[in-house]
Amino acid sequence: MKKIFLYITPLICLLNISCTRCAEKYYTDESAVKAIYISTPLNIDGKLDEDHYKVARWTPYFGLANGEPSTPRFRTRAAVFYDERSLYVAFEVEDPDIWSGYTRDDEPIYNEEVVEFFADPEDDNQTYYEFQVSPSNVRFDAYFEYHRSDLNKAISYNSGFISAVYIDGTLNKRDDVDKGYTVEMMIPFEKLGKTRPPRGTKYRIDMFRFERPSRNRITEAHALFPTPNWDFHSLKDWGYLIFE
Repeated sequence: MKKIFLYITPLICLLNISCTRCAEKYYTDESAVKAIYISTPLNIDGKLDEDHYKVARWTPYFGLANGEPSTPRFRTRAAVFYDERSLYVAFEVEDPDIWSGYTRDDEPIYNEEVVEFFADPEDDNQTYYEFQVSPSNVRFDAYFEYHRSDLNKAISYNSGFISAVYIDGTLNKRDDVDKGYTVEMMIPFEKLGKTRPPRGTKYRIDMFRFERPSRNRITEAHALFPTPNWDFHSLKDWGYLIFE
């Protein structure tokens, strides 16, 4: 029995270390997204022209969602702010063909072109929130009790989040060339089960953007923190948001 214990114990320790390293690969301040505190709320109009954006801590441009080293054809980046009541997430999306077909909130807009923000405020690798906005400003929000838990129950969650989209081009005119679109989200902290986080608080998060020629046909999936197994709900592969 002693021999078995001696052989198994190092293996268990090695597995624990490996899992910890996987979970904390984006835990450093250098690689985490920075949320800037603002004393006055953003005007949610989709236009990123307020003074706040002059001091934004923009993320790096997103890479391919599966972690492949190739550079995506079009650029996407994001910035995050917060005030006493809300979390703000802004996306800047380069897109030469802006289109959107769904018209009602909580329809499966993830089957078309969309930007997405995921958050696990508890950092428990279990419960998490998902927020999506399409170029036509159709919203989708969900609360999952565990990894990909029942979707109908998840989308019954109502965050009351507000969003706006500004389009530099023409929506659903497929024969011209657009420049892109920008998105602003405002998510109440109370709907995340939180008060305003103290400075230094960390949320586990990820952000995605889908580039599609038509519904259900994906050309590229972009991610801030890649999920190599193509599972965008893989919390262990997400990174971190730090409230500065």
